[in-house]
Amino acid sequence: MLAMTPFYPYVVDRRAWIGDELPDKEDWVVRLPLPAVHRLMERAGALAECRRPIDAFDRRQFFDTEFAAALAAPFAEVRDGRGFAVVRGFPVDGAPLETLKLVLWELGSRLAGEHWQGELAKVATTADDSASSARHGAGDGPLCFHTNACDMVALMTVRAARRGGDTSVASGFAVHNLFLRERPDLLPALYRGAHNHRRAAGTHGEPTTTARRVPVFSTAGRALSVRYAPPYLADDLGVADDGDSKLVEAMDALERYGERVKTTFRLEPGEVLLLNNLTTLHARSRFEDWSETGRKRLLLRLTLNAKGFRPIDPRLYSSATAHDSPAVSGLALLREIAA
Repeated sequence: MLAMTPFYPYVVDRRAWIGDELPDKEDWVVRLPLPAVHRLMERAGALAECRRPIDAFDRRQFFDTEFAAALAAPFAEVRDGRGFAVVRGFPVDGAPLETLKLVLWELGSRLAGEHWQGELAKVATTADDSASSARHGAGDGPLCFHTNACDMVALMTVRAARRGGDTSVASGFAVHNLFLRERPDLLPALYRGAHNHRRAAGTHGEPTTTARRVPVFSTAGRALSVRYAPPYLADDLGVADDGDSKLVEAMDALERYGERVKTTFRLEPGEVLLLNNLTTLHARSRFEDWSETGRKRLLLRLTLNAKGFRPIDPRLYSSATAHDSPAVSGLALLREIAA
């Protein structure tokens, strides 16, 4: 019986972009129409005073034709284009956080589609907050390239750091192309993946590592996806077998390739970064924060899953059945984060 040759796609369209070939940020950032944004802020402010759970609001209360039309182009980029977009125009200075949460919730709900649910997670407003100290992203140190365990991410900058904290985004397709051209011998290890360490994410009584291997690169319906979270892999690499040892070398190469193809920019207050978390990787540089508590770096992060968003390998999620179920698809977690 002949062995099947693995399918490793080489992407030649604009999704495999190279950062040096992209225009400057000012040329591709989307500026939202101010009248529509102000109408949204006013409605969100009024609803925030009700102090109801964020997912109890009727989305029809927010709908604005002008606002929805302005989001068509960046949403297309996130879903089918370069995999990320930045929208600008939210007046965050002095705005109540509860109002900004509702605004980001509405933005995410439009991006995720019909089957969507929201949930407010625990607030972590300072980098040394004890509740967030174990979470990847806490603190002012640099973050290597990674993805989050969801389909999409929306990051709203409320307050920027004093210095640094720049964001880098890399096309997962461009990184995969470099592996094909320069180190195809490492791709089997990346497609095999590794057992992920649950850290604080698992429920009580669950094993500390996943039973399944989570691939870094995978295909479903010939659609290429990337899932990469180094802090959740490192505990188990290099100790199980040669395949895991090879993955350590592949991770080093992935970081180098990400640096070669990335684009880097600073997210300013009032800007929201939208990411396709299955086609891009992102990183963050070290930052120096302000000493005053009220000026410290603060982002709102919305993680989104959307039913039918993209064909995926079921190993990417803890439960493919749960991910595909209309009852839970579109699960969103909203966090205030300092990293």
